[in-house]
Amino acid sequence: MTHRRRLGAALLLATSVLSACAATDEQAAPATPADTVASAPTATTNTAGCDDACRFPRFERSGVPLTTADDGNCNAAPAAQYGADCTNFQWLGLMGDPSVLYDDGAFTMWFTAGERIGALDDDPSWWPVIARSTSTDGESWSDPKDLERDVVAVLEGGTEGLDTVGIETVHVDPHPDGGLVAYFSGGLGESPDVKYVIGRATSDDGVLWDKATEPVLIADLPWEQPFDGGGFEIGGVLEPTVIHEDGRWRMWYVGFGREDGDVDYARIGYAESTDGITWTKRPEPVFVGGDSFEALGVSHPDVVADPRGGYHMFYVGIGEDEQLRMGHAYSDDGITWERNPANPIIVGEPGEFDEGLVGGPSAVFVGDDLHLFYMGTTKPDFSESVRFLHTVASTVMGG
Repeated sequence: MTHRRRLGAALLLATSVLSACAATDEQAAPATPADTVASAPTATTNTAGCDDACRFPRFERSGVPLTTADDGNCNAAPAAQYGADCTNFQWLGLMGDPSVLYDDGAFTMWFTAGERIGALDDDPSWWPVIARSTSTDGESWSDPKDLERDVVAVLEGGTEGLDTVGIETVHVDPHPDGGLVAYFSGGLGESPDVKYVIGRATSDDGVLWDKATEPVLIADLPWEQPFDGGGFEIGGVLEPTVIHEDGRWRMWYVGFGREDGDVDYARIGYAESTDGITWTKRPEPVFVGGDSFEALGVSHPDVVADPRGGYHMFYVGIGEDEQLRMGHAYSDDGITWERNPANPIIVGEPGEFDEGLVGGPSAVFVGDDLHLFYMGTTKPDFSESVRFLHTVASTVMGG
């Protein structure tokens, strides 16, 4: 089975939103299921208090991409041909969407990467998988590359009804019962058509994963339904971020569908669960696109609880100018969000490696410091090499 060259959910979401603006075919949306009910907002248990400096931290754009070791698992010549190099996380640069955890003095990153199918001189294609790398300082990382496949996969697709078009955009968290739990975007269909669902996997070590065979979240609301993105069908639910607190699981995710001719195709929804497997959605999005840099929608949320109270959400704004930029919002309860007055908080520099896209956020607290990992690339269609970046909030504590 071959797949066209693509980076995954972020690529298809961005490019199809832009092309769908000109599409005229509309798909009728089914009625909201009777068993889908609103989940009442519940206040966060983080009650220490978050002042304005805490609510809206400031970040500087990073101009220095993260690097990995080169343990001899990279072919330098074709890497350069594709605009990448052997110190990148994937030696052809087909990667994105980092998910980072910090524990016991070290960072671990899981990310979407392209596992190559076929030889480089034989019209290859790439299969979206999840790879893994580690670091003690957040800047220099272990080598996840492989000469034959370009990258070492720790979690792969191929499960009927879940991820036959690949697995991508993973979010990893500690499991309350020990080990780790991952939620991810699973693609279904025949490329370039793809419908997204959300899957789940668990692991003791972050390397060997036990993947459930059925999705935990599917597109069953009107604003989540697939639509014509300009010659191909795309849509569904994808890009989850999950928090476990007070005995419940909370998920924010992207619903990607057209409804009533609305141009805001990418919206952020919310669901809750008592076991992390069966979820109850709010019937309406909790965050939608606004003006300027997010006029065509909002995608790839990453939500982190602040130790002093409330929640930070980092997200990607899809602009009418075909650029993707980083946004931030704060919420006391995870339901009602206030945008950062400084939005967009990170923008690529003209003529630099990140001029077309900054996105794929993953935020993590290390003590009082709020670290933000993200990706940058020259063009929003991912036709150029992707780099990973790291920045730390310049003001986190109040005062």
